[in-house]
Amino acid sequence: MLHGWLQRMMRTDRPDAGYYVGICVNCGIGTPADEPLARSYYLWAAGEGVIEAMVAAGEMLLNGRGGPADPDLARDLFEYAAEHEHVGAIFAMGVMATDNRERAMSYFRRAAEMGHPKAKLMMAGDMVLA
Repeated sequence: MLHGWLQRMMRTDRPDAGYYVGICVNCGIGTPADEPLARSYYLWAAGEGVIEAMVAAGEMLLNGRGGPADPDLARDLFEYAAEHEHVGAIFAMGVMATDNRERAMSYFRRAAEMGHPKAKLMMAGDMVLA
């Protein structure tokens, strides 16, 4: 029922509904769980400019969930979301910056300042990229 309602919302020019359909399909809420389909919904909503969908799609692309891994597209999505102050995307950019410790730390520091729990722990303890 919820899944169908959200799909109708998507057809009435509500791209954020695509993100929520992705959540339903990803988590099996009101419909069987289906990672490839969830990834498709997230990517569609991301293409429509939904920041949360960019981050959800980026995670799936980075980790190869619901299809082949595509770290380059994941990075592009995370970069855009980070530019729009999405704290999870900022943290993800730090994780992906393994080739540049200084850049990684600047992302983690920024995420910590914005309240990201793991980033705050990293800045407070010895977990800082040993």
